[in-house]
Amino acid sequence: MKKYGFGIIGTGMIGKLHANAISRIENAKLVAVFSKNYDNACKMAEKYNCKAFSSMEEFLNQSDLDVVSICTPSGTHGEYAVEAANAGKHLLIEKPIEITVEKAEEIISACLRNNVKCSVISQHRFDDSVIQLKKAIEDGKLGRIYFGSCFTKWYRNDEYYKSSNWKGTWKYDGGGALMNQSIHYIDLLLYVMGDVAEVYGKCAALLHDIEVEDTGVAVLKFKSGALGMIEGTTAAYPGFYTKLEIHGENGTVIIENDLIKHWSIKGEENLHISEAVNAETGASAPDGISIVPHVRQFNNFIQALKNDTAPLITAEDGKRAVELILAIYESSKKGSPVLL
Repeated sequence: MKKYGFGIIGTGMIGKLHANAISRIENAKLVAVFSKNYDNACKMAEKYNCKAFSSMEEFLNQSDLDVVSICTPSGTHGEYAVEAANAGKHLLIEKPIEITVEKAEEIISACLRNNVKCSVISQHRFDDSVIQLKKAIEDGKLGRIYFGSCFTKWYRNDEYYKSSNWKGTWKYDGGGALMNQSIHYIDLLLYVMGDVAEVYGKCAALLHDIEVEDTGVAVLKFKSGALGMIEGTTAAYPGFYTKLEIHGENGTVIIENDLIKHWSIKGEENLHISEAVNAETGASAPDGISIVPHVRQFNNFIQALKNDTAPLITAEDGKRAVELILAIYESSKKGSPVLL
């Protein structure tokens, strides 16, 4: 059985989470870690028995390196992704794919040019609850879908934003509560509802002294004709829930904190729905998330490599979520709806 060699760029909390996920997969092995801070690279490399690098060229030159996992500040994803793609390495990029549509398209072009695969981390598509909802919609159980909303009511304290020089900045974070935290459930909303045609949004920093928003709301019109809403905040002390609400002519499904809260479909009111393996959400702190969906996404990517197929979550999917969030920001600044 072939073992795919993974390398991680970035040794912060998310880089450590990716290393943990890779260590749990039978046909994956962490072979290299890159960081501009060589000491940090060495610490992670020692823990996972792999090589440490502070030279990108040397890192990418490893013959046993198949996949590069990018876990750096959001606004730096593009530069690393393009360089890795040009070196013939497949890409797993932590969300968001980048902070502008143009940079996302540069990544997509580099992958096409070099015939490498790319997936963006949107691990909640692998939650049991989302898998069951998606199948119910595809099977037509909800009938015509006419309304869909997502909510991320989380909390981050001032220390969270002060803990690095990139969090809460336009240059590196690309946005706030929507781009950083809410993007997970925004991706799910797009996954089950389809593309958005028009959006009207309002964003503001209401609690924290940061450049970007800690609270954002938007009203959506989907291309299907359905309507929807997005609410995202990091100002809801002490941190509450993520929620996806989907309403169709034959019923409603509500997922809260990654678990099915309501499954009210005509004829299935008493149906027992199996729940997710783990529902740790990170509502109050970013290190509170479950590793299980990440492992599932990594496994999905490995299967795509083995079978030469597209992963469940593509680079185009990652671009689509960023495009919607940027349209909300644009609408908020203009004070009027924006067409996508």
